[in-house]
Amino acid sequence: MFLKLKNIVRLWVKSLIPLAARVLGVKLLNKDQTLKFLKSAEINFHRQNSVQLLPVETFGGTIKGLDKGDIIKSSYSAVYCLSGKAVKILPYGGIQVRSKVLDLDFGSSEFLRSCFSLSKRDINYSKNCIVLWSHKWGGGYYDFLFYIYAKLLRIREVIGEEEYQRSVVLCPIFGKKFEKEFWKIAGLEENQVLDVRSNIVAAEKYYFANNENWFFPNTRDIKNLIKLPLSVSIKKFPEYKRIYISRKIRRKLRNEEEIIQVLKEFDFKIIEDKTRTVKEQMEIYSSADVIIGPHGASFANILWCRPNTILIEMFSNRYYPPFFKYLANVLKLKYYAIFEKEVRTNDEAYSYKNFSISPKVLRSSLSRIFSRHKVECPSVLNNKS
Repeated sequence: MFLKLKNIVRLWVKSLIPLAARVLGVKLLNKDQTLKFLKSAEINFHRQNSVQLLPVETFGGTIKGLDKGDIIKSSYSAVYCLSGKAVKILPYGGIQVRSKVLDLDFGSSEFLRSCFSLSKRDINYSKNCIVLWSHKWGGGYYDFLFYIYAKLLRIREVIGEEEYQRSVVLCPIFGKKFEKEFWKIAGLEENQVLDVRSNIVAAEKYYFANNENWFFPNTRDIKNLIKLPLSVSIKKFPEYKRIYISRKIRRKLRNEEEIIQVLKEFDFKIIEDKTRTVKEQMEIYSSADVIIGPHGASFANILWCRPNTILIEMFSNRYYPPFFKYLANVLKLKYYAIFEKEVRTNDEAYSYKNFSISPKVLRSSLSRIFSRHKVECPSVLNNKS
């Protein structure tokens, strides 16, 4: 009840922001208005893709229609360029063009707060500036990869390497170890990436791109991301053939010890929830034939999986977002879902809740999946003898 009330208040406050902006002489454009306004600045675009999702077999609970498969429209993705004279980069990373504030990501809720910021920002000069992100959140692994880093790779692909290397990147810096690793993989020096909260960049040209869809990134961005291991020297490890991805915080399994006992019958290696380098995560996921675990950001690493890898995602019965179901289809993985119990309405308010999975359901699910894909499991065979 408290979470729902909090959400109602948050939405009400959010609805007042455009009115306050008008008082300040600024218009906050919505997403459609932004795309229309930027049409003349568009230097490249990729239309929405129609992605046919394969039917999904579920265990422990069912979702109506999931067994039939859907046709999903992915994001419209574009790259834009504007001359420096008209552009103002706001302290949260938003872009203002004269009196208009653009919505290139997921709203402009940070605008009003930035108007009253007293923090001074250092002035930097560069031929080009790549502006990536317009929110204070985004430091999670999934968010960073698909909403921020994917845009950088898209812009790099469009403007070419020479123009890219003449650019500085401006976005909020979250201080995560993986950020620095990904900037390096993208060919950027540390001094090329500046925190928008403490820096202003005066540039001849500003390059930026859009985010449109929370759940279904354009296949163009996915293709750019899956090329990343080619820039990193990674090895394959046989011990990671079947892996269980554990979680320490929200959405963790309450009965994980029981579940691990079942997984060991099927020769799964337990991957503890701890900080790893990007290279290590690439190696773990690219080595796997079967991956199982509760829904979480670590599954963004299925980008590095080989086609036909089996992904088994565990959910509560109240929160089951389709991020990885969609991504698995695009990547040509085999996807299954195991639910806590019979499924009820999907509700964001339950995204922090821990849950349990029936050991009996898990054992029968794995037996059925392994049998279908003719996956050998010596431990199970030995137990039967």
